[in-house]
Amino acid sequence: MKTPVITLFNNKGGVGRTSLVYHLAWMFSELGERVLACDLDPQANLTASFIKELALESIWNEGVENRTIHQCISPLMKVGDIREPEVHPCSETLGLVVGDVNLSLFEESLSDEWSRALGESPFRSFRILTAFWHVMQMAARSFRATMILVDAGPNLGSLNRSALIATDHVISPLAADLFSLKGLDNLGPALAGWRRGWEERCRQCHPAAQHAAGSQDSGL
Repeated sequence: MKTPVITLFNNKGGVGRTSLVYHLAWMFSELGERVLACDLDPQANLTASFIKELALESIWNEGVENRTIHQCISPLMKVGDIREPEVHPCSETLGLVVGDVNLSLFEESLSDEWSRALGESPFRSFRILTAFWHVMQMAARSFRATMILVDAGPNLGSLNRSALIATDHVISPLAADLFSLKGLDNLGPALAGWRRGWEERCRQCHPAAQHAAGSQDSGL
């Protein structure tokens, strides 16, 4: 059974998105939920909110292969497969999939595979496009999470497209200003286009690609 994913996302920065994820994670965990927070923003600000800088430096530099989101998916950029994530415990009922500034290196692969997923051999493409979903669900099972809260970066790039197709519910924080409203004008059409594109790829994919995607259903 999959764990529900809630992503906070807006292509406009500075609207309090990361702070809201941080406080919601603590709030829900104190209300009795087992919460998994996932940092899918290459800026890793959510991770920095949970982990002190010296500890984070050791996580990024020790060379352990499954302690950050990027370390879990990086084998896909070569010839390997997704690694089982190690959840960082923030409390007994709150865990974190640690962010990584190197996650931006995954952007080009996601962009390329979005087009290739419509080809005749889409297995690898689907495996890459659904990597975030697989890592989050594996982490949720190991932590026994009842919900997943995701912080996604402020842009409309391929990283966030893959984050959003792994999402059941989207929350878009807004500030009371003109720039936030204009950003919202772009957000709706982008999410609708991503959903149409993902549904098209799922319709055309072979059974092998469906297996690679798992039982993922887009919440867009």
